[in-house]
Amino acid sequence: MSGVNLHNESHHNQRPSSTRLYDKLDKCKRNNDFYQAHQIYRTIYFRLINQTQREEDNFVEILDFIYNGAKYFLEQQQSNSGYDLCKCFIEILNKQDKYDELNEALLSKICKLYELLRPYGDERTEFTYNILRWSETIPSSSQQQQQQQEHLPLASTKAQTSFSSSILSTLIEPSSSATTPQRKIYHKNGHPELHESFAKISWNEKNYKDSRYHFLHSCDGIECANMLIDLHTNYGYPSEVDLFITQIVLQYLCLKNFHTAYLVFVTYVERHPLIQQQAPFRLYPILNFVWFLLLCLKKMLIKNAATEQRDTKTDNYSPRTICQQQALLTSFTPKVKCFSTLCEMYKPSLDRDITLLYYLERIGQLFFGLKQQKSSNRTPSIFENLFQNLSTDSSSSSYDQGSSNNFMTNLFSSLHQQQRQPASILHDSDMDFDLSVD
Repeated sequence: MSGVNLHNESHHNQRPSSTRLYDKLDKCKRNNDFYQAHQIYRTIYFRLINQTQREEDNFVEILDFIYNGAKYFLEQQQSNSGYDLCKCFIEILNKQDKYDELNEALLSKICKLYELLRPYGDERTEFTYNILRWSETIPSSSQQQQQQQEHLPLASTKAQTSFSSSILSTLIEPSSSATTPQRKIYHKNGHPELHESFAKISWNEKNYKDSRYHFLHSCDGIECANMLIDLHTNYGYPSEVDLFITQIVLQYLCLKNFHTAYLVFVTYVERHPLIQQQAPFRLYPILNFVWFLLLCLKKMLIKNAATEQRDTKTDNYSPRTICQQQALLTSFTPKVKCFSTLCEMYKPSLDRDITLLYYLERIGQLFFGLKQQKSSNRTPSIFENLFQNLSTDSSSSSYDQGSSNNFMTNLFSSLHQQQRQPASILHDSDMDFDLSVD
């Protein structure tokens, strides 16, 4: 009865379309007359939404009313009525002006409805698609998220060195202390905070397929690594321990999310019971490949970020400056040679999974300026594409070759410069930088 009283109080706090309708709704709920209750909810909804459109306010009240109704029906196992009000919930969101941010209250409501919808059901699938599509219009709100997408801050000096900080310290370079102007960042695959929440709910349900998908479109590398460890230890073969992390790191890079790719890799190799070590990985050559690839990308992206900060002071992101930055990013012949050398050296390990070649070819296009191959029915050859680009690069010279050799030497020599102190990553703050190329 207390629940009904609370619902009555909620009704009286809202602008009523008809007091008699609210009283009838409460009576239907007490008598478990779900069909009639659903009809009344829809009647009140249409009256309120028309009134709200005329007055251009009170969207929050009608949103709360529909949310409470959808939650009530889903908790009572009335999935059809509950999902119908979930669609009304999304309709209200689409009718509102664009949100400046995804606030905690709204995120909590969305996640509760997602959790109440049946796992693996069509209703949840459709709800997820529509809510993520709506969230494409909402920019990232936190300063940390913007840092991940825009620029590379200075590395922080720490007394206690972990594997993550020791990796970064090997190739860290000075950059300007000035920060770049912050801008709103939109996500064509849906807001990362929604993906993160959906991933954790699915993981709790042991729905690893959906959890992995949503983690891939989030920025939570630590929890993604923990989910992968849980998945592999329960369902994977011991021989696949390196492939589990290699696949998702390359997929993150294909989505141009370097920061999360790095974070998920470091967390996974530190915490997985079959690995729990720092580089070099003597038993897992492909992990050495991933580590060298991340170092190669990091060194290149640091230089690009430093150049971006300098250009911001003088040109304020003019079209000419942006073109110059893109040309700088894609014209590093020594870095392309480094990439091709890595792929050639670790070809036997990469051949274990043909999909890795697709990912590497895409990474070569995104970060190293390699040309896209023409579609064909044969197996794609990332190595042919790499060497073809190198052979046709007119900028190849003895100087470039020397630079490439020096860079590759620095990469391999960094193996012996790592501190052997055991450490672990506990928080995002343990990262020395946040970066994602978008």
